Amino acid sequence: MQLIERLSRRLRLRFKRAVEEIVIQDRPGVSARFIPLPRRDNVSFVNPPAPNNHLPVPPHHLWEGYAETEAEYLKCGQDDVAQMLSILTEVEQRPVALKRVLDLGCASGRMLRFLPREQTSEHWGLDINAAHIEWCQQNLNPPMLFATNTTAPHLPFEDNHFDLLYCGSVFTHISELAEAWLLEVRRVLRPSGYAYITIHTRQTIDLLRTKYRDNPLFADFLAEIDSALVSHEPEGREWSIFTVGTDPFSQVFYDVPSLKRRWGRVMPVLAVVEKAHDHQAAVVMRKRAITSGLPQ
Repeated sequence: MQLIERLSRRLRLRFKRAVEEIVIQDRPGVSARFIPLPRRDNVSFVNPPAPNNHLPVPPHHLWEGYAETEAEYLKCGQDDVAQMLSILTEVEQRPVALKRVLDLGCASGRMLRFLPREQTSEHWGLDINAAHIEWCQQNLNPPMLFATNTTAPHLPFEDNHFDLLYCGSVFTHISELAEAWLLEVRRVLRPSGYAYITIHTRQTIDLLRTKYRDNPLFADFLAEIDSALVSHEPEGREWSIFTVGTDPFSQVFYDVPSLKRRWGRVMPVLAVVEKAHDHQAAVVMRKRAITSGLPQ
């Protein structure tokens, strides 16, 4: 009996390790992945949050290349929120509701920290990088809420919940599962709720070759894109989606008219605004309202 129990424990341990390897490794065709907290000897500790009367700035290694100084990091987050709210207001012709908001791909709260909120606001941030979420839970909660998610198209919220869901530089790294993610975005939005999604377009490629050509942050990115286009795109060939790499590290580019037709089957596309998020465009979508119990 003891031998059987030892073998059973060994098998459970091997199964657990095999599942962990599948979840975290970069393997094409495996969708439910995330980036776990760093471990030493397969052990990690999370410290209790320290009381704060202000919103601290995350350490430099969590800035995702957005800035070199704290002032630049804060300003780019503030500017991106201001730009998003300006575009949404222009589309709606009035300020949009911000009581329940989800930042999908929030990193360390670069944008979420600047979103206008009230005492009753419910603002969530999700990210596949557990290090970002751990830092946010330690330093930005309250007033905001955070959870780690995976690359599988699932959001751990009830139907018709959010006024606004936005994601900056997230769908730029989602290829085959984009429509499945859009269906999940639609599910958690309330009727007439908004989605604000940034993407790469054909104009993004032009901007990388001109405005951002000498920016060292984009040098390898541009070289990879140009190499892929030269090697695989015959002269004059048309494309609706162009992808380099494997999710979640892919780079996905869209032809805007094709995107409007494709994504519009999931939710109405109200606007596509180029250069809304640096070199990325912003797609504004709105879930259909419900009249007499039927979606419109």
